[in-house]
Amino acid sequence: SAATRAALIKADPRSAEIIKPWLSGREICRWTPEWTGEYVIFTRRGTDIASYPAIADHLARWREELTPRKGSGEKGPGRKPGLYKWFEIQDNIAYYEEFPRPKIVFQEIAFHSQFALDTAGFYCNKTVHIVPSADRYLLAVLNSRCGWWVLNHLLPHMKDGALLLQGSIISEFPIPHAPNDLRDAIATSVQSILDEQGSWQGADMIRHERHVSELVDIAYGLTPDDRQ
Repeated sequence: SAATRAALIKADPRSAEIIKPWLSGREICRWTPEWTGEYVIFTRRGTDIASYPAIADHLARWREELTPRKGSGEKGPGRKPGLYKWFEIQDNIAYYEEFPRPKIVFQEIAFHSQFALDTAGFYCNKTVHIVPSADRYLLAVLNSRCGWWVLNHLLPHMKDGALLLQGSIISEFPIPHAPNDLRDAIATSVQSILDEQGSWQGADMIRHERHVSELVDIAYGLTPDDRQ
């Protein structure tokens, strides 16, 4: 919580270095995330915990539960067996350097196009996937009506019509090669949505989103008849 973060930083200002804003799948909304103010202590492998005494003291209360078990058959508290230390994140997370950078984030399971631009450097849980790009044109395509139609034909379908947005399949998503002036127009329209999303009411947002989708249709080369 923000209160716990503040207390740890008050005890040792260096704590701020490894306390990161935390984003879960339920906070992914269309265009921008709706962050609830939670944080994660990101002690990746190789962290010198002695350099962060307040963090070490905070985590020590759960040391038994955090310590990796010696074998898969071992019973009792502890995390899965591995070479990580008790205070470290158990998986390698080699891509962690992408977290602080601007990126597109999306839920693993979605019922409609719900891609968001993260410019706050959120660290994510396993229900969130990232595209290491802040391209507003790409964001428009992914959130467009046509983009969702494409995803429905690419991705596995789950219960109640949800789609499983697997990263390996998302990487195959066909992005239209639009002329630069059209790309710029689409990116500008998306930036307007990002800038005004908090003040626009339902009808205004629907109108602007429809406009973006119509521009994306043109980028895909669709005719008015195709759009019906």
